[in-house]
Amino acid sequence: MSFESFHITTIKIFLFFAIIISSLTFAQKTDVIILFNGDKITGEIKEMQTGLLKLSTDNLSTIYIEWDKITEIHADKIFEVELTDGRIYYGSFQPSEKKGMIFLKGVTLENDLYLKYIVRITRIRESFWDILQGYIKMGVSYTKSNKVGELSYGTDVIYTTKSQRSELLLNSNFSGSEGNPTSSNNNVSFSYNKFLTHKWFWGGIAIAEQNSELGLNLRTTLGAAIGNDFLQNNKHFFNVVTGFSAVVEWYEGEPEAQTNLTGYISSKYQFFIYETPGITLYSFLNIYPYLTNFGRIRVNYTLDFDWQIITDFYWDMSFYVDFDNEPQSIDASTVDYNIQMGLKYNL
Repeated sequence: MSFESFHITTIKIFLFFAIIISSLTFAQKTDVIILFNGDKITGEIKEMQTGLLKLSTDNLSTIYIEWDKITEIHADKIFEVELTDGRIYYGSFQPSEKKGMIFLKGVTLENDLYLKYIVRITRIRESFWDILQGYIKMGVSYTKSNKVGELSYGTDVIYTTKSQRSELLLNSNFSGSEGNPTSSNNNVSFSYNKFLTHKWFWGGIAIAEQNSELGLNLRTTLGAAIGNDFLQNNKHFFNVVTGFSAVVEWYEGEPEAQTNLTGYISSKYQFFIYETPGITLYSFLNIYPYLTNFGRIRVNYTLDFDWQIITDFYWDMSFYVDFDNEPQSIDASTVDYNIQMGLKYNL
């Protein structure tokens, strides 16, 4: 990619993200939230997670309400409600006669649930845009003195039903300077999880990667695993996934692809501070110990920090590191790392 192409790509990606964000639509707002101080807010419940209820209103746009400040919810739509122990219920919200509880009216069952044990609320989706959850982020920098430009962008799209969860994740990083080839690191992955009991799940993952710093032209990964959401409340989330994967790699200077079987260990930790401004810390760790090329190990680690600017817009700072103790390309580095800053928009 030439330096001129780098600029053109940046403009195209920026316009693409702007069109997506501007095309989001709004539904009728009839849900009523009552706070402990007596305030009543009318809007449309989007979701509740990390201790914040996301509410779309006509007069205040999108607002976030701290979950422990809510005493009643009136909502006729159907929601999926998850508790700290992993149990899931479905129904609409009505006030409960019992203090500290909310009445969930299902199609066939009715339940009084303690508000403090609810960790996630998801609307049963109706329109196309309602189905989408996730984020879009982008960062751009340019230094005039040495004519170095950097571009990073990513998107995460999540689709959740009663029994399963699918996620499409894309991250790309480009760095270019006049007279030098562009350095790039690209990753796209698709994961599928089937929910079991007691917060267990099984699933599969498909990944495609490219990293010029490590001499990697293309790596494809196809794996299966089982995991558990060990910790989930309105401040923390932590899970561990383990399994096996088949890996095919094409390296710079190597005429033939390499095929290997690896183990797969992954963990995710999230920490939330929902007082204004909202802060979220994400930590992702993936470890691949090679079984057919014993002794080789790859590690991917990402640390992501989000600071809320206004409504759904966040200032995003992320750090990633890729490590391979036995890189398969001649003169390739064993480590590649990067620090990025930019803007993130939550869908």
